[in-house]
Amino acid sequence: MFGAISPSDKTKFLIHPSIIESVILSNIRKNDILMTYAPNKYFILLKDIDINDVNKLWAKIELALPQKLFAGFVTITNQKSDEL
Repeated sequence: MFGAISPSDKTKFLIHPSIIESVILSNIRKNDILMTYAPNKYFILLKDIDINDVNKLWAKIELALPQKLFAGFVTITNQKSDEL
């Protein structure tokens, strides 16, 4: 599963990137990958997970953050880890 995460333009300066990163990293697994795209914009690669579990994970992350973030997730199939 691949995701893009970002606050809105109105709230992007209300939450420090280190807080976002800390909350996300404390909720994902060791084999998942969090990448910074730009200040307060992130990509996340979640391996071997279905959309229901992603929704549960995202709900936990949202509850732990003081500001609303937006995220979109897509399923990636037929890709080897080293190709990603």
